[in-house]
Amino acid sequence: MLEDPSIEALFIGTRHSTHADFTIQALNAGKHVFVEKPMVVTESQLDAVIASYDEANATKPTALMVGLNRRFAPLTIKLKEALNPADALQMIYRVNSGNIPTSTWLHDQDEGGGMLIGEMCHFVDLMQFISGERPVSVYAQSLRVNSHKTTDFDNLSIVVSFDGGSVGTLCYNTVGSSGFPKERLEVYGGGVVGVIDDFKSLEIVKGGKPTRLKTAHQDKGQSREVSETVDAFRQTGQAPIPFADLVAGMRVIFAVRQSALSGQSVALHP
Repeated sequence: MLEDPSIEALFIGTRHSTHADFTIQALNAGKHVFVEKPMVVTESQLDAVIASYDEANATKPTALMVGLNRRFAPLTIKLKEALNPADALQMIYRVNSGNIPTSTWLHDQDEGGGMLIGEMCHFVDLMQFISGERPVSVYAQSLRVNSHKTTDFDNLSIVVSFDGGSVGTLCYNTVGSSGFPKERLEVYGGGVVGVIDDFKSLEIVKGGKPTRLKTAHQDKGQSREVSETVDAFRQTGQAPIPFADLVAGMRVIFAVRQSALSGQSVALHP
């Protein structure tokens, strides 16, 4: 596939630890890349992907897209349209995720990276998209579960500060109940309140007037993500998510671990 000139793009859906290597091989071969999240599992892998991306784009437009689908969900788009881009936002994202046994490959740091790397990148990316701002600092605390069946770093409270004044708080846990909805995003700013509940309903209160939307089926944006990716690859040679956003989101994830271990806020650098 790397050597076939008729193949213009590769979609990578392998285990997390292989994402960076396959992405680099594809970029070096001049192929557009869609890689499932996470883009990488280590900071050294991130540096290597950045170098390959820059080298490929020095020759011709070469796209790299990561499977961060929630920004493409219909309810996400409607919420963003209701907000004023100039307003700083307070974002609260609660995730009631099911517990995944610590014996699985997802919790192997060299192969899966845990839920912090494998899953929480979704929610950081969505807060970046909603705010339209770049993250500048991170503070995180983990739950002390005291159980060999559950990882502390699967249960985190994360505060991300953004360069436009917005603040995003992610509360991700695996110690709740599957009988409760998985995701809820609340956004406050500029006299507007917006709430997405499990990507099944959206409530917006603007000018004191509530608007409520419900969908027949949960839609987290996967279909629109793929169609927009293919269109962008063909038309512009770029991805629908800016590469800078992809890099910034991964830097947040790595800073979360550093902050949770040190107990200190971590500043992010471009």
